[in-house]
Amino acid sequence: MVACADEQKKECLDSALSNSGRLLLLIGLATALGKTLTAVVPIHQLFFVRNPYLVIALLFLSAAIFKVIQGSSMATFAAVAPIAAPIMETSNIFPILTVYSIALGSFVTLLPNDSF
Repeated sequence: MVACADEQKKECLDSALSNSGRLLLLIGLATALGKTLTAVVPIHQLFFVRNPYLVIALLFLSAAIFKVIQGSSMATFAAVAPIAAPIMETSNIFPILTVYSIALGSFVTLLPNDSF
């Protein structure tokens, strides 16, 4: 880690915010999208699949589709996780399987605009 001198701290902070500001905004918007979808659409009532393998496959596909459309793995985590929470509760699968399926779906493609 490189420390900034006292007179360069403002420049370092401005540089860090300009480099990461778009990503932070994108992750915030993706989180809001996922939270809004779960508030508007009753996912827990629509999702009546009881087969845990099918649930895992659907979560993987939803993360993969969102990743291909949007491009950022971090935004995929932020958007798909709120949607997966009610699905996970109604289907009685282990939370770690939900996390793995979303993670694998978000790494299905590595696009040039991915933040990793």
